[in-house]
Amino acid sequence: MHPEVPKSTARSLASLTTREPARTSATAVLRSAGKLVALAGLSGLAAAAGAFVNAKPKNRLWYRALRKSKLTPPDRVFGIVWPALYTMSAISAWRTSNAPPSPARSAALGLWGTQLAFNAAWTPIFFGAHRPRLALADLAATAVSVASYMHFARRADRHAAGLMWPYLGWLGFAAVLNTAAVRKNRGLTRWLATG
Repeated sequence: MHPEVPKSTARSLASLTTREPARTSATAVLRSAGKLVALAGLSGLAAAAGAFVNAKPKNRLWYRALRKSKLTPPDRVFGIVWPALYTMSAISAWRTSNAPPSPARSAALGLWGTQLAFNAAWTPIFFGAHRPRLALADLAATAVSVASYMHFARRADRHAAGLMWPYLGWLGFAAVLNTAAVRKNRGLTRWLATG
């Protein structure tokens, strides 16, 4: 026979068990916030790599000398659009990472990292190496990676996939601009790269 537990003790024990999910919930929120900060940090590193290459005077001079598409927006537009796209991309990956574990989630997150690596490589290839044709191939690989990410992310979190549509659209626009740079500057790019 067990002794009877006083009501006040029973209430205290009950309150402990009801508070436990709150602690777990707080831990989950902190863990989730940590993921968001890490993903935003990775996106920030990709952006910083591009900014570092763009800041070099010889690369700015090379870009100014290129014959560009009439659709090319002013430089300040890129400074507005890219941070928004990187933010949406990080939030998309964060939402995907918070979905229940599944093969689709794992594939999506791997593809997110792949697209980010291709994205980070584009600016050093185009502006740093002065290789618009190779940059166009990198841009195509980025777009394929983003579309593939969206395909798998949609299975884990439909809204996460939807956040990537503006990015995919911008990549299409960037491909138009990059293609124009290739077509309009065949001899000029070689001269500038060796000069």
